Formats: sequence, C-alpha cells, structure tokens
Amino acid sequence: MKRVVCIIISVFFICHSNLFAGNNLDVYKEKLVTYRYTKYLDSVKFYFNKVLPLALKQNDSVSVFYLYKHLGDAYEHHHFIDSTLKMYDVCEKYIPANNYKLKAFLVNDKAYTYHLLYDDDKSAELRLQALELAKISGDKREIANVTLDVAAGFAEINLYKQAEQYYLQSIQLAQSSNDTAMLSYAYRYYGAYLINVHQYNAAQINLSKALQLSGVLKDSISLAFTWHHLADYYWNVKKTDSCFYVAKKAEGIWERRAEYIDLSAVCMQMGKYYLVLNNYVDAEYYLKKSEKYILNDIYFNETLWGNLADLYNKKGNTKLAFDYLLRAKKLTEEIKEKEKAAKALGLQLKFETDQKEIEIKKEKEGRALADLNSKNKTAQRNIIFMVLVFIVIMLAIIVFAYFKIKDKNKLLNKSNTDLENLAHQKQILLKEVHHRVKNNLTTLKSLFYLQAKSSDKAEVKLALEECQQRIQSMALIHQSLYEENENEKIEFLHFLKQLFNELELSSKPADKEIEIEYKGMNIELDMSTALFLGLILNELATNSFKYAFTQRAIGKIGVELQKATNKLTVIYYDSGNGLSFDYEEGKGGFGFKLMRILTQQINATITYQKLPDASQFKIEIPLEQ
Repeated sequence: MKRVVCIIISVFFICHSNLFAGNNLDVYKEKLVTYRYTKYLDSVKFYFNKVLPLALKQNDSVSVFYLYKHLGDAYEHHHFIDSTLKMYDVCEKYIPANNYKLKAFLVNDKAYTYHLLYDDDKSAELRLQALELAKISGDKREIANVTLDVAAGFAEINLYKQAEQYYLQSIQLAQSSNDTAMLSYAYRYYGAYLINVHQYNAAQINLSKALQLSGVLKDSISLAFTWHHLADYYWNVKKTDSCFYVAKKAEGIWERRAEYIDLSAVCMQMGKYYLVLNNYVDAEYYLKKSEKYILNDIYFNETLWGNLADLYNKKGNTKLAFDYLLRAKKLTEEIKEKEKAAKALGLQLKFETDQKEIEIKKEKEGRALADLNSKNKTAQRNIIFMVLVFIVIMLAIIVFAYFKIKDKNKLLNKSNTDLENLAHQKQILLKEVHHRVKNNLTTLKSLFYLQAKSSDKAEVKLALEECQQRIQSMALIHQSLYEENENEKIEFLHFLKQLFNELELSSKPADKEIEIEYKGMNIELDMSTALFLGLILNELATNSFKYAFTQRAIGKIGVELQKATNKLTVIYYDSGNGLSFDYEEGKGGFGFKLMRILTQQINATITYQKLPDASQFKIEIPLEQ
C-alpha cells in the first residue's frame, strides 16, 4: 500500500513539474517576443537564456528555431548585424528537413539583413533563393509574401521593370488562392510603389482596391495603412483637402488603438504637408504631436527634428530652430557612424564569403585554374576601370554641385539680414560636403591600398598605387576647401607643397637626394582649375621621382608660377634624364594620356622642352576676367 501511494505522489509531482515548466516556457517566450524590438537588449538575452533550456527539453525544433530567430531580430534592431547572422545560422540547424516554408522565411529575413549591410547584390540573391524555397513549399501565401519582398528589393536598387513584374505576380498569386487578406496587402504595397515612381493614376486604382478589401475584412490596421498611402497620393496630385481627410482617418484609428509608432508617422506626414503650405499653426500641432510619441528610430527622429527646425526658422524662433537643428545634426552623425560600421562589417562578411567560395572553386575546378586566373585578371582590370569612371562621375557631380551652391549663395547675398543667416548655414553645409568627399576619397585610397597589398601581380600593384596618389591629390583639394578657405578658392602654392611632400614620402627613392624648389607668387585658383592642374603636376612629379634620376644620386625638381592679367603659366622642370620621345607626338604611357585629357579640361596648352641642364614642361592656362 505504501508503494502505491509513493508511485501516485511521484506521478503527481512529475506532472505538476511539467505543467509548471510549460507555463514558464510560455511566459518567458512571451517576454522574449515583447522585448525584442525595444531598447532593452539585456532583457531579451535574459529571457532567451531562461526559455532555451525549457524548449530544448521538449524536443520541439521549431520552437527552438523561433527563439534563436527572436534573439537575432533583437540584435538586428540594435545594429549588431554580425550577431544577427550568427543567430540565423544557428536557426538553420533547427529547421525540419522538409519544412521549405520555414526555410524561405529565414532566407528572406537574411536578405533584409544584408540589405542593412548595403550588400544589395547578396540581398537580391537571397530574396530570389527564398522565392524558390517558397515555391517548393507550395504555400501560396508564403510565395506571395516573398514575391512582394523580391519586388521591393528590385525597387530599392532602381530595377523598376523587374519590380513591376514581381508586384503583379504577387497580386495574381493572392487572386488565384482567394486570399483576401494577402490580396489587400499586395494591392496596398503595389500602390505605394506606384506613388514612388509617379504613376499616380495606377496607384489610386490599386489603393482603392486595397481599401475596399480592408473594409470587407474589417481590418482597421490595413485601412489605416491604406489611408496613409492615399494621403501621399492626394498630396502628389494636389488634392490637399482629400489628403488631410484620409490622413486624419488613419490618425484616428492609430490613436484609438494606441499604435504610437504609426500614429507618430502619420502626424509627421501631416505636419510636413502643413509646413509646405505655410500653415504654421497646424504644422506645429502635428509635428509636436509626432514628437510626443517619439520613436526609437534615429532615421525617423532626424527627419522629424529637421522639419521642426525648418518650422521654427520660418516662424522666426531662431532659438528653437537652432536647438532642433543641433538635435538633427547629432542624429545625422550617429546615423553616419552606424552606416559606416554596417558598411565595414558588410565588406568584411563579403570578403570572408568570397574567400570561402574561392576555396570551393579551387577544389572543384583545379583543372580549369589557368582559365580562372585569366578571368580574375580581366575582373581586376574591369574593377579598376569602373572605379576610375566612378571617380570621374563623382568629381563631375561635386563640381556641378559646388558651382550651383555658389550661384545660390550669390543670390542669397542680395537678400535681407534674415536670409544672411541662412546663407551662413549653407556655407557650413558646403564645408561638410567637402569634408565628407575628402573622407570618401581617403576611404577609396585605403581600398586601393588594401587591394594592392593583397595582389601578387606587379603591374596591378603599380596601377593601384598610381591610383592611390591621384586620389590623394583630389583629397588634398577638398581638405584645403574644408579647412582653410573662406572665399571658395585654393592657395595653390600651399596645396602644391602639401602634394609634393606626399609624393616625396611615397615615391622618392631612398638612395636619392632630390631638392624641391618653388618660384613665383602664391596665387588663388578656383576648385576646378586647381584640381585638374594638381593632377597634371602629380603625374609629372611622380614620373620625375621614379624615372628622372636613375643614373644619378642627386637631382632637383622645381615649379614656377607666373600670373599675367588673363593667363597663368606654370613651369615644371627637373634635372633628370629627360624624355626619350617627342611629347607633342602623343607618345607615352597612361600618365601622359591622362595629362593630355586633363589639359583639355581647363583649355590649357602644354609644351615640352629639353634644356642643357633640365627637362621642362610649360603649362599655359587662360584665366577668367
């Protein structure tokens, strides 16, 4: 009898313990989900460590999958992208072999993570892979959902034709499966996309369909989102009354549901619109209401505070305007640092992935090694060419933006005292542009350095090192503009000394004594002329350091600046061996070809003369009156 009683008590205790553990599992899981998109990352880790052992005891791999997925989402929310990818890798181990729907779900989320790393190629590749897995699963809702994300991914990289194709596919899938909720979702996202590409009539048709289906479903959230997008549509087609009418309907739903994230977004939308209409009272009401429900989103808050700064500037409240401007600028710097870190991590992950792929290819394609090397050489040449093209395009954009801002500043100088303050702010922004461009050029130089260091090809190393020095010349121009000038001109002699000091450190042979002398006046040049002339002198000085003194231990390099009323003459000379060919006949390597192109850009002429004791180039540049 005692044995029976003991058995009953043991069974009761075991059942009670399992029930208690099951209850704790649900509680901890709910807490984990609650905290994953908040600022409390430590709480997420705490509840993850609590719930994981309980889930593992139940041998439910899908539950364990979602626990790691939630932790990965929390890391992503806090921009710890490397930790996110590690959690997603663990998730894969707990997906049942034939659960292709769950595989598609995870791969699709990975695609978004790579999008945060600015690796759009990898993101697009993963989205298409997720779509294939969803198709294998046969789940039409998952297929339609992933198809929408594929469409959005193509739209983000401006491949609008492909985006259009996948948006329509998602709608067709939802229609064929009679999935009203998914169809409403697809119409709404497609309508929002059409607004972004300015196809307003088609946007209105699709958003109206989404609105009708949301009404049938009595889905207040879907209704609110659709009204939010319709507000954008009405604003773009100049129907402001309708715009504010539907925006306020969305506001009402989100306010009643206490959905403060979406409420803040629609309030900022209306505040921005009222600001454009110079309705400062309503603009202030909605922007301050949006600020009341401030989000844990630095991108959103930067835009909100920028609008508030604009509002108070227009109202003449410079103190508040400046306060909000400082807040927005602080977030801008924070965003810059986060994006910089994300890009760096993306490059590191991409490099590691590429290295693994190269090792696999070597093992599988050992017999085709010679062909692979040939393809790699072609790829390297293409990369160098594309980078040079990118630099030229970027330079053209910068010069264009520079002169455009300069023209605007001339007009602003004619305005009253209030507008002078605005002109001063634009000057600060212009310096910030030059500072960022200089930083970007420095980053490019570093990338060339790393590429040269990792290459075992002498000709590739040489080409990349020359590119580094050309980029350094551009960066010095922007550094001069950012740090020194107040009249948007460059003291060229000062810049030239910086440039030649850099060249002497990087290009002068260690066993040579080379004197550098400067003659003539210190003149100021505009950015465009200084940039092109600096690149020309960069090529000449580099050639001198490398080739002019091969047969002697001592040499001299000099530059003389002569300025007349309408002409600048620059004489470059060295005491070296001189050219072995006639410069005027168009001979020489890439550097001389580049010099001829740069000379044409500033309408200058360049002549070469071999003197008894020197080799001399004379550059004559017409100056504006």
